[in-house]
Amino acid sequence: MTDHIINLVESALIILTVHHSFRKEFPKKDILLSALFLVLSFLLITWINMYSVYESVLAKAADILLHAVYLYLISKLPPFRILMTCMGANALISAINILCAAVAGYLLYGSMDYLSLVRDHYLFMVVLTKVLFLAAGLFTAGIIRKSTILNEQSCMIFCIMLVFADLIISFFEQLVFGNTISSLSVLISSVCILCFCILSVCQILEVSRASERQLRSQFEIEYLQSKIQSDRKLIASQEELNSLRHDMRHYYKALADSGYAELAASLKQRLDRTGLPVMDSDEPYAFIINAVKEEALQKGIDFVCIIALSRQIAADPYDLCLILSNLLENAVNHIGSAKHISLEMEEAGGFARIRVSNSIDRPVLGSDGIPVLPGIGSGHGYGVRSIISTAEKNGGYVSFAEADQQLVCTVLLPLKEKQL
Repeated sequence: MTDHIINLVESALIILTVHHSFRKEFPKKDILLSALFLVLSFLLITWINMYSVYESVLAKAADILLHAVYLYLISKLPPFRILMTCMGANALISAINILCAAVAGYLLYGSMDYLSLVRDHYLFMVVLTKVLFLAAGLFTAGIIRKSTILNEQSCMIFCIMLVFADLIISFFEQLVFGNTISSLSVLISSVCILCFCILSVCQILEVSRASERQLRSQFEIEYLQSKIQSDRKLIASQEELNSLRHDMRHYYKALADSGYAELAASLKQRLDRTGLPVMDSDEPYAFIINAVKEEALQKGIDFVCIIALSRQIAADPYDLCLILSNLLENAVNHIGSAKHISLEMEEAGGFARIRVSNSIDRPVLGSDGIPVLPGIGSGHGYGVRSIISTAEKNGGYVSFAEADQQLVCTVLLPLKEKQL
């Protein structure tokens, strides 16, 4: 009876760990399914323990498969993530059992005497291993649940590592529980340890690179959010300025009619310098062009702007502002010695073709066709990757080219249908 209770507790701990790797709470829809698989897991563990003190390879496979089916039914996670979670739980409980038996044996008897431990300290060992598995299992499951850098490839590599880990654990189970070791077991375990170490190093490097990419993406998101807020403020300010410019026309005429024609002309000339490159454009992106043009002129950069669009661009206005803002800022901040920037916006079929070119002093395109900025790498300047993803989100396309010491970025975005 005691053994059945222990098996039931172990089954419950495994189910809890596997479920915790997907979500913390137990919704009503999971309770019945969890109870069913708890019974199945209990029956499987009881059957395994009737024949051996440790699991065979086939028994482990059946145990992992049972819990994998359970996790798939409650989560619909990708296959390798499910396998990694279930294999990890199985390997963890086996490793804890071996570690506790080995340490307790040496502390109490000076050797790995499993039979004496079972005879003298059975309940203590059971409680110790189950408490350690509960703490380690929930901690590991929490890490898996919160992880955002575990893609399917990483999970597949972890599964391969866990296969090697299971083979290594099987070797130590024979050593601790059976005291029987063959030369073949030693050879296989040595190879598994070597492969496990190599894969561990590769996975650590991959996780490090994924973390770096995540940090860069987070930085880009924060940068883009800041840009959107800045662009919105700029658009609001420019709209207010347009309203003032409209009202000032009445004062020009009043001044001119009152005999102050020269003063009226001077004021009009000063106000005209605040106008947009396309004076009749009410599009939000025109305000962005105006601001960047002013910045370029202050830095002594020749800025040419040609806009020939009879239809509106069918992209989100703020996405379009973000694309133009990033493109033009890249051009200003990475300008060549010729100091020339040109912006062309024209129709090409059903698309708006936006072409931004700036002078460069050396080739900047990488092997993937994306600009490589010094000390930063491909696509990680001022939102190059974000330009591409934002354009694709709006049904567009981005390409880069180099010619005659000019870097040319071309963006195609769909145009709105003509209204009858």
